[in-house]
Amino acid sequence: MKKQLIRKLTISFIMLLISIVLITTSNAAFELTIGLTGGKTDIKVGDEVEVTISLNEEIVACDFEVKYNQEIYQFEESSTTGMYAAVNGDKLSCIYYDLAEKGTSTLKLKFKAIKETSTKTTFGLKNVKFRTKGQEQSYTENDIQGLNNVLTIDSVKKGTTGNATENTTGNTTGNTTGNETGNTTGNETGNTTGNTTGNETGNTTGNTTGNATGNITGKTTENMTGKTDYNTTETTKSLPKAGARENCGYVLLICSILLMISAIFKYKENELNRIFKAGGLMLVITVVTLTTLGNTKIYATDTTGIEIKFYESLIGTNKNVTIALNNNMKSINKQTAKSNNDNIIEIKNSNGEAIEDKANIKTGDKIQTGTEEYETIIYGDSNKDGTICGEEDIKTIVNDYLGKNKLQGIEKIAANLANEDEKLDTDDIMKMIKVYNGKSTNIIDKEPEGNIEPKKISDYVKIGDYVEYTPQSEITAYTVESKYSGYGNDVEVTQDNLKWRVLNINEDGTIDVISDEPTSEDVYFKGALGYNNGVYLLNDYCKTLYSNSSIGATARSLNIEDIQNKMDLSVWDYHNYSEYGNTRTYETNKNYPYQWTQEKTEKSKIDGNLINGTIGQSEQKELTEKTYSEATTSIEVQKTYWNRNNSDMQSNFQKADTRDNTKANSMYYELLCNNGTSHYWLASRYADTYFSPNALFGLRDVHSGDVSGASMFGSGADVYNYSNRVRPVVSLPSNIINIDTDYNTAKTWKLK
Repeated sequence: MKKQLIRKLTISFIMLLISIVLITTSNAAFELTIGLTGGKTDIKVGDEVEVTISLNEEIVACDFEVKYNQEIYQFEESSTTGMYAAVNGDKLSCIYYDLAEKGTSTLKLKFKAIKETSTKTTFGLKNVKFRTKGQEQSYTENDIQGLNNVLTIDSVKKGTTGNATENTTGNTTGNTTGNETGNTTGNETGNTTGNTTGNETGNTTGNTTGNATGNITGKTTENMTGKTDYNTTETTKSLPKAGARENCGYVLLICSILLMISAIFKYKENELNRIFKAGGLMLVITVVTLTTLGNTKIYATDTTGIEIKFYESLIGTNKNVTIALNNNMKSINKQTAKSNNDNIIEIKNSNGEAIEDKANIKTGDKIQTGTEEYETIIYGDSNKDGTICGEEDIKTIVNDYLGKNKLQGIEKIAANLANEDEKLDTDDIMKMIKVYNGKSTNIIDKEPEGNIEPKKISDYVKIGDYVEYTPQSEITAYTVESKYSGYGNDVEVTQDNLKWRVLNINEDGTIDVISDEPTSEDVYFKGALGYNNGVYLLNDYCKTLYSNSSIGATARSLNIEDIQNKMDLSVWDYHNYSEYGNTRTYETNKNYPYQWTQEKTEKSKIDGNLINGTIGQSEQKELTEKTYSEATTSIEVQKTYWNRNNSDMQSNFQKADTRDNTKANSMYYELLCNNGTSHYWLASRYADTYFSPNALFGLRDVHSGDVSGASMFGSGADVYNYSNRVRPVVSLPSNIINIDTDYNTAKTWKLK
């Protein structure tokens, strides 16, 4: 029993010691010393000196400023890999990072003596941030021991022949005969008897006689006479580390105390055994934890994915959209962004050109919603290449810190991932490095406040509303050439001063407006050529005279799909029209127009062979002077024509989201059939098999409210001609409509 008690007390005592060590070492202070490589004191004009910053822990990133007399010393370079430095005014700005997070414990800066002086020169650090391995926060001024001490270099002597930096004949790498730079008899490089580096006469701290660079007992470069006026605070405060060791230490401390209490007071054997086993298990767990994790930071997983937020005035009065890519995403394309946020209608590059669906979005691209256009900020994409937290993005922070290329506006926000302050520094770099290495799933620590839900154009603009649209004025006349229309002569038509009304509010971010009246002049078509080219000519006529490229507005002619898409098929379905979609075969009258062979069809055949065309009834890629051909044996024509009279069409349209609710059931009839008061072409072809013995090929139209058609060509080589006016339809970006317009007063929407 006594042996068991001794054994338990011994184990508990060992655990107690380990816990104390863990707790105390976990709070060890971060410390730096600043010294001179080689301890050189005999400095001449032209000599190079290397300032060394030594750290008691390896750092993976840092930034700081060096204060020194620039009239006496000139900065040359940093010999530390990953260290960047540049003179900014009266200080030297320095910044370091290691993308691989291996780190370093030494930073070196080279200076050259450029002016003779009898006074001493001090080198000190200010405005510091150091990030060590496994740390989530950086050490700053009050967390660092040794920061208040400065490096003091003695006077600079006049340069002579054989000077260390001039390297005259017989003088290699700064050594004259007798090895002046290195070690003369009695070791000149370090300190003469009783005079150590950075200490006045009689101060030999840390140096024995004739030993300048060794720094045996004590630290010669840390304790020097005099401190600069900005190094006055003596207090230091160590920044807590990741906490693994400290936490384990406290657990062991508790276990050891419990074991001691159990042993001393002789608890029941089973109680002692239970506690002993628990303590032993905890000891094993602690050892394993320390050997595997150490101070490694474990980052929490974020699963929020893509975060898209809109701001009305993020930068001044600018409208911006921010995109945060979490879960280790490195880029986002247009398609993904649109599927993630249904407010996004279109995405354009900085030149205003729509990007491809698979193209990556970049900082600076334009995201269009229903009412506005927002400039994009992708967190981590500060170099605007579409990939976040790459090496080039980190370099933008480096160059900003050094004053070489200051980031402004959207680029600065994209780089400021830590977002604790306006300054871009170590914290922002480390945030990028963690994302780069896949160690952090949160792209940004803190997002700006004040995000909004984008306005929807449909909340303001209604079907049938008037829009103050003006077509381009460069071209005001269009010629319909007879060689394409089939009509006897060319016909010139001119631009009309039309009013415009909202027909469609589209999901792609556009609004279709239709002229409230047809054009004032007729367009003529005749025969096979009229059928072949009518669709192209009607659309081209509208495009030429009624588009406006300066605002991205493109015009076309009204077509049959515009009407069919707005019909209430539960009232009457045009597919049920007599023989619609069926075929009829013609063996004696076998002629057919050229464009019919180019159309999509399920059943139409020539000499028993399916046509296999590629264009729809309202499509035409190019003009043609081809007319018609005759089949060898037969043509089989699929009927694509339907007719509906005026009175029936009035009750055949869907309910419209219109401003005047009394017109909800009649608005589309008013817009598309013009209330039955006029006639005009529809830019659509048809084939009709109702009449015998010929199939008829023609163009669709609206005539006094009837939806019908005008025959151009019959399969017996019959020729017909008709004229009609035109209804232009203009598609324009919805965000150019000024939703701040007082519509009730103006009775028309103004454009921005």
